[in-house]
Amino acid sequence: MSRFLFALLLLIAGATAADASEWQVVPDASRILWTAKWNTAPVQGGFEHFTASIDFDPRNLAQSHVRVVVDTGSIYMEGQDARATLTNDNWFDAARYPQAVFETRSFRDLGNGHYEAVADLTIRGVSAEVTLPFKLTIEDDIAR
Repeated sequence: MSRFLFALLLLIAGATAADASEWQVVPDASRILWTAKWNTAPVQGGFEHFTASIDFDPRNLAQSHVRVVVDTGSIYMEGQDARATLTNDNWFDAARYPQAVFETRSFRDLGNGHYEAVADLTIRGVSAEVTLPFKLTIEDDIAR
């Protein structure tokens, strides 16, 4: 993966509130997208299949938790049929590691609807701590 600089953008734009903190992801309105550099030019893609468990309450960040499990074999790159390359053992090795996992450790309120999630991101069985900044707007019980 050293040829790509991955920036994972987690866009759960279609989550709806089941109660004050538990959210239900609406698959048709939700996406996991990524941006990478290929020969210095940005390329974009995503994953077609994932599940997410979201327990997020802006008033109780200490008890909030998110776990996202991505089917690595469902990766795609816009404008190209690159799935065979990206799922082989040089990249995601989807046969041996069919899932990537993002699981939060903590959240920080940055103000004005901006937050940071500190999480473990596990790809190919290797975990690394990542920080994911995000903005959350809730309108009519739908996260945007």
